[in-house]
Amino acid sequence: MKNLLNMFIDKMIIRNFKGVKELVIDFKDVTNIYAANGGFKTTIADAWFWALYGKDSQDRKDFNIKNTVDTSLNRGEHEVLLFITTGSNQDVFKRVFREKWTKPKGQKNQIYTGNETLYYCNDVPMQAKEYQAKIDSIIGEGALKLLTNPSYFNSLKWTERRNILFDLAGNVTDAEVAGTRPEFAALMNSLSNKSLVEYKREVSAKKKKLKDDLVAIPARIDELQRSLPEVADYARIEAEIALKQSQISEIETAMNDRTSAYDQEYKKIQLKQSEIHNLKTKLNQIKFRIQSEIQSASNQKIQKQNQLANRVQTLEQDIKSKKNLIQSSEKKVSDLAAKTDELRNRWAEKNITEIKFQEGAFCCPTCKRDLDEGDVEEKKNQLISNFNNDKNRVLDSIVAEANSHKKEVESTNQMVVTLKNALQTLENQLGAAKQELSAFYGENDTENESLESILLYDDQYVQLSQELKLREAEPIISPKIDLSDLKEEKRLIALEIDQLKAKLSTKVQREKALKRLGELENEEGNLAQQIADLEGIEFTIEDFNRAKIATTESRINGLFRYVTFKMFDYTVDGNPVETCETMYNGVPFSDLNTAGKVWAGLDIISTLSTHYGISAPVFIDNRESITLIPDVSSQIINLIVSPEDKVLRVA
Repeated sequence: MKNLLNMFIDKMIIRNFKGVKELVIDFKDVTNIYAANGGFKTTIADAWFWALYGKDSQDRKDFNIKNTVDTSLNRGEHEVLLFITTGSNQDVFKRVFREKWTKPKGQKNQIYTGNETLYYCNDVPMQAKEYQAKIDSIIGEGALKLLTNPSYFNSLKWTERRNILFDLAGNVTDAEVAGTRPEFAALMNSLSNKSLVEYKREVSAKKKKLKDDLVAIPARIDELQRSLPEVADYARIEAEIALKQSQISEIETAMNDRTSAYDQEYKKIQLKQSEIHNLKTKLNQIKFRIQSEIQSASNQKIQKQNQLANRVQTLEQDIKSKKNLIQSSEKKVSDLAAKTDELRNRWAEKNITEIKFQEGAFCCPTCKRDLDEGDVEEKKNQLISNFNNDKNRVLDSIVAEANSHKKEVESTNQMVVTLKNALQTLENQLGAAKQELSAFYGENDTENESLESILLYDDQYVQLSQELKLREAEPIISPKIDLSDLKEEKRLIALEIDQLKAKLSTKVQREKALKRLGELENEEGNLAQQIADLEGIEFTIEDFNRAKIATTESRINGLFRYVTFKMFDYTVDGNPVETCETMYNGVPFSDLNTAGKVWAGLDIISTLSTHYGISAPVFIDNRESITLIPDVSSQIINLIVSPEDKVLRVA
């Protein structure tokens, strides 16, 4: 993970803001803010956003900044100061909202004429644009909202969420998807210079035209049938044609007598060639079958190996995350112990202090005469009482802070025990997973036999190969025959027949029409087949789109530890519809409980922080309902409902 620029709130000062007269908060890496409902917890988040962007934590510009209970305070300034450290730089941002009161000429009293906002950065007055540019140079408003509020990302429209995720992962190209399956590659090669959407429209247009042509064929057939010429009396002409054809038959009989021997020899040759072809076909079928079995076995091994390796990698990442969280928690306990020791030393030092009266402390400052004994005793008692009261107040403050450290140490130690138990379970699972992966490597260490070596031990393949060699070794001698004289005699008679047929013009027209009818019927079948082929292309396009959807979701989900995203939905008829729904443990974000929504939101913030290169303070509302949150690099500000804290408390 690349190094993140850390944005950290050191201190916040709120004055006369949403009912808070004055509040000063010093922030830590993890700051817990306790208060009962209505105890101004949300006001702190509102003050943060308002000081930076003039909006509250709900992204509203119009909200009540002024005091609605004691309106007399509203003539004073409403202001928020933020002490922010970003990397090695510290800036103090201050936004002031105040009423404008002016005294019109000729009137005795001032009147309220509106409001104005003042801006300061490091005590330097600024215009609104200068002030905003200074903040934007650290982090933009959109990025800050995403990195500060765990629920902000999922409050956006699904189209906005989708655009953010595509900006993170990048769009999946058609070329990437085409490389996964041969039919997809063939589809891409068919596109030429067209996009897939354009090609789909082209296929749809072609299919529509073919369907239109198919619809028109029955009408054309009907028209052709109605245009057939009437049958004439062709008996005499046909008798002559029949006589001529009988003569040709006699010639053909003579030709057949000559060619009978030729035919026998030729059939033998054809039979031999057919046998050779059949042998080659059987050999190729055996090769294809064995090659398919080899490929299937190899694919199964690779799939199993990837599953085992991914399991080991996932467990190792989870173990590393939990070890880091344990280490940070144990360091936190150590730091708190050191602070407690320091508080104990301060308490002991303060506890042994005694009041000492300086010489001349009980004389008149004017004449230097000692005061009366009664006055001296009264003044001593007053000074001793004041000293003891101040001393007890300091001791009580030290004890309260030490008790707070103790509670935090106990809760952190309890969390460490839980994490170590979970870590032990994960390490056991990792050992078992590594053992299973090692066993798989041992069982599959040998290389697969080659196709050629397997074929050498296939009895059927060896037998067919030997038989093919024997067939191909036998010589083939083509027979010869001379039919030129009979062919010439047949040709002359055929010419006479053609002359007779020419007289049968109407019959020929009828035969042509009938032939055309047959062609139209064939064309009808061809059109139906072409439509089926185009529908096959449309199916491949839809299959391609589904594969692209799956690849897109996989790439985006690989960027997050706990959440996944459903980027597409499907209509009833199976068409993909774009969407963007956050899922945590298989449950949609809208159906999650408070803890699940916070886990999902923090996981999203963690990935977005890496993308933007900066981490910002995270405000977690209703923190009391969440027992544990994931490890993040951001500063955490927990807003905790605590009925017993009638006054807002920061720990």
